[in-house]
Amino acid sequence: LPAGGQAGAPGDAPAMDGALRVGLVDGGVDTTSPALASARIVRHGCGGKALPQPHGTHVATRLVGGQPSMLYAADLWCGERVGGDTLALVDALRWMARERVPVVNVSLVGPDNVALRRTVEALLSRGHVVVAAAGNEGPAAPPRCPAAYPGVVAVAAVDARGVLLPESAVGAHIDACADGVVDARARTRGTSFAAPLVARVLARAYPVATPGRSAEAVRVLAGTARPARTPRCGAGIVSPT
Repeated sequence: LPAGGQAGAPGDAPAMDGALRVGLVDGGVDTTSPALASARIVRHGCGGKALPQPHGTHVATRLVGGQPSMLYAADLWCGERVGGDTLALVDALRWMARERVPVVNVSLVGPDNVALRRTVEALLSRGHVVVAAAGNEGPAAPPRCPAAYPGVVAVAAVDARGVLLPESAVGAHIDACADGVVDARARTRGTSFAAPLVARVLARAYPVATPGRSAEAVRVLAGTARPARTPRCGAGIVSPT
């Protein structure tokens, strides 16, 4: 498939030797962004329409980090101001499984849902790694899904000094923190932008989906993370190099 094409059967997208293979479930991605020039983007959702939005584009930019990448991008927002429903999220994750995407970043949060939980469990059992933003409802908020599901790598957000953002969710389910500030002046910040940094590290470590990988993911992060100024960051602060 050319960049930006709608995905079909598994394996339709041409391989890029040495490239990251990573998935994004978010809003639409601007395939013309210079920051994504090194990425071959395979789209899913919205009836094949390209409906780029700033949120999805920022997350995608952090996810690939300028590296040659195969980015599988599922658009749940379809040009709207809020994300799609749980069925759309389940469909996106099932598409990632069909495309055999080893690491999937989800910068969305919501309540527990049986269909979502079972879909995530199925991905994890097949060796996919799911990285999810913890949410931006503050430290008093209950754990949100899919970040709260066992086996999902849940990411909280810190600033450049390693201080937790006041809006970042916290809790025993948090596996790591990462820098969640894209533009302090524009207040473009949050766990949505921290999660893809962690996903990028894991995508380098896991080029293919292999059973048992999800259980190893936190150990991989612990080997690369730096100590945090707070015990609420799990393995520590992850900073891709």
